[in-house]
Amino acid sequence: MKRLVIAGLLLASGAAQAESLRVAVAASFASTLRQLVVQLDLGDVQLILGATGKLATEIEFGAPYDVWIAAETQRPLSLEARGSVSACRVFAQGVLVVWSPRQADGMAGWAQAGNLRVAIAEPRIAPYGRAAQTALERAGLWTGLQPRLVRGKNAAQALQFAVTGHAQAAFVAKAQALALGQGHFWVVPDDLYEPIQHSLCLVGVGSAAGAVFQQRLLGREAQVILQTQGYHRTDDG
Repeated sequence: MKRLVIAGLLLASGAAQAESLRVAVAASFASTLRQLVVQLDLGDVQLILGATGKLATEIEFGAPYDVWIAAETQRPLSLEARGSVSACRVFAQGVLVVWSPRQADGMAGWAQAGNLRVAIAEPRIAPYGRAAQTALERAGLWTGLQPRLVRGKNAAQALQFAVTGHAQAAFVAKAQALALGQGHFWVVPDDLYEPIQHSLCLVGVGSAAGAVFQQRLLGREAQVILQTQGYHRTDDG
């Protein structure tokens, strides 16, 4: 099973690593989760990054994670109904943006510029990629942009394509653009795509440590941080 593991967040020893909480997180949410771990002093945490759909498949086949943070609700609800996860809660709503190293002129401007490539996460497994496709379809730009699309395996890779020049713009989460701290972004009108609801689930029946972690992320302090990171509060959060 291939996965990107970002270890070392507050891990001081082999013993601590063995006891760390394993959190599978949608790549678009990774920078925000790092901030939450530090600012809320959440202890020893190991992040496993990937597209929501990819992580869902891993969890369904028994990946040993403790907590799952997905960028949608459909797959979490499906896995919860089958007993692969439990206690799923929606706790944040993401915002889709177009990021570019130079001034962003809006979605139509990038789509209609014939010599520019645009990166998106793979829509089949990454919710921000699916939102980007929906937005482009509703704006009547999807078909014409097809030859110039650069597809990343997740939102983090889509952003990296634009940062490194493999694409000139990328559809990503507002939180990713804010965390990057460079370039420019344009907020995609929210009526062009379905709401991107982030779900927080315990894997399996959950553990005591996982339940505590979940409750901290559902708390008021975490909600304040989430809003500074570019997320909207949800009714469930």
